[in-house]
Amino acid sequence: MARAITKITNKAEHDAVVAEAERTTPTVIAVINSATPRCKAFLPAFEGVAADHGHRRLKFATMDFNNDTSYMFKFAPNQLPVVVFLRSKWCRSIMGASSQELSEGMQELLAGTDEMAPSELGPRGEVSVALREKRDLQLAT
Repeated sequence: MARAITKITNKAEHDAVVAEAERTTPTVIAVINSATPRCKAFLPAFEGVAADHGHRRLKFATMDFNNDTSYMFKFAPNQLPVVVFLRSKWCRSIMGASSQELSEGMQELLAGTDEMAPSELGPRGEVSVALREKRDLQLAT
């Protein structure tokens, strides 16, 4: 079952998502600028990975880098999209993220959980076809 991607619009929402990631729920945050072509091109890959992992105990969020949120970060708009992977006290960020880097980050994030071994992921961090079919059969029964 696909989960909605949380939209972070201010510091309080950001802090709540990060606090939850530190306590219980591994989280992936994509910081984007929805007006830039590079971020527009990256967003479908991020949404696809979120959909593929919607059945897991993971959270996915996006945050638009704009006048209301830019003060929260120490990177420049030309480094977007930035993807931040959070799990307990572990964190990794990727500036100028690509689909390949998203996949690698997902493997690292999941390697520290009981959710899935990295070998069960496809090339962009998605669930392999065989695993997806197995999951669908389990959900149907």
